[in-house]
Amino acid sequence: MRNGRVRKILDASAFGPAWAVAGALLAAFCGLGGWARAQAQSPQGSAVTRGGDLARLVCSDCHVVASDQDFPPVLQPPAPSFLDIANRPGTTATSLRQFILTTHWSMKSARVTMPNPKMRPEDAAVLAAYIMSLRNASPRQGR
Repeated sequence: MRNGRVRKILDASAFGPAWAVAGALLAAFCGLGGWARAQAQSPQGSAVTRGGDLARLVCSDCHVVASDQDFPPVLQPPAPSFLDIANRPGTTATSLRQFILTTHWSMKSARVTMPNPKMRPEDAAVLAAYIMSLRNASPRQGR
């Protein structure tokens, strides 16, 4: 329900879209630490399952990561859906890991709006596995 609380705060905000995006990113980054602790305490699940869990926690404020996610992205218009990303020509697990770990937003690079999620390489790998699992899925099948 993290997204619901963030949405309620941002909807009531008079600070505009820049602050809305900043608030969503802050919420996502704060959630990553809790996800990492939960993964360390739980038995190892499949990479795709763990990647899906991470995507819902960290990425769903900006992307549609699953057709059944609890809330739509706070970012409007949203970043590309994970289903669209998975089905782009040339998308591979390696290219996704590289993008997640190295391509980030800054005030100087307004065209690249992906924030730095500060992920460990193993987290980027499970996230890439999840995204690649969506390849060739129809929108209704997108996990």
